[in-house]
Amino acid sequence: MKPYATYSAEELALDDLFVRWVKHPSDAEVVSFWNNWLVRHPECYQTVEDARQLILTFSAPLPEDQLAGEDISTLWRRIRVSLQEIDDVKTLQPNIQNVIAWWYFIRTVAALIGIVLFVGWALWIQWNPPLLTIRTQVTENQTVRLPDGSRVKLHPNSQLRYANQWTDENPKAVWLTGEADFEIARCAFKAPDQQFRVHLSTLTLSSCSTTFRVSDCNSDTRVTLVTGQLDAFLPTKKESFSLKPGETIVVNDGKVTITRSGLAVAKLD
Repeated sequence: MKPYATYSAEELALDDLFVRWVKHPSDAEVVSFWNNWLVRHPECYQTVEDARQLILTFSAPLPEDQLAGEDISTLWRRIRVSLQEIDDVKTLQPNIQNVIAWWYFIRTVAALIGIVLFVGWALWIQWNPPLLTIRTQVTENQTVRLPDGSRVKLHPNSQLRYANQWTDENPKAVWLTGEADFEIARCAFKAPDQQFRVHLSTLTLSSCSTTFRVSDCNSDTRVTLVTGQLDAFLPTKKESFSLKPGETIVVNDGKVTITRSGLAVAKLD
């Protein structure tokens, strides 16, 4: 995966993390990453701004009154008249002209749709980083080694998603549904944008050289820290919490509590 500093505006507009920054400004951790990145790469400001405008423009809902019924009828009439000006169509009888005009129109629209779909598919294949998805069955445990050497022990009926390549430029991040034990490898730097992140349904965790257990099921999220230090961000309320070993943070129906816990997480095999 190439560094963000070499991305064009179009490439940035297709990046999942960048799109999340633009569409979810309440995600404090993602906002922090991009703000820090812009400080290090001020020469990319215009590219970032162009990419933001692309996302905001093309994701905006179409106004209901953009084309009234009368306008649509006028547009179709103009298309038919234009098509009938084609030399091959002029010499035909009026009823045949209409059939040919419709045929030219449908063929043109189909070709344009095909081009748009092909270009979109090509861009997605080229620039969208592939994500690996690991799922466990209802009676299965599985240990996953991540690109930076961190390890995750997935509990039964759980799912883990992450990019198959990590670089110093791009954040280390996984998305978890279910339960898992984490052993996070030591980070070369402790800067916020270099730490390991775990995205849950209600929390985003940031850590370095820690072990902790996560349970994220339905509307109940629980995180217990065993060793090291762990920061938990609550994007919906723009709040952050720091956990110490033995503490558990619980998010249930938007309510947050932190308690002491004697739960021990077994070392991963």
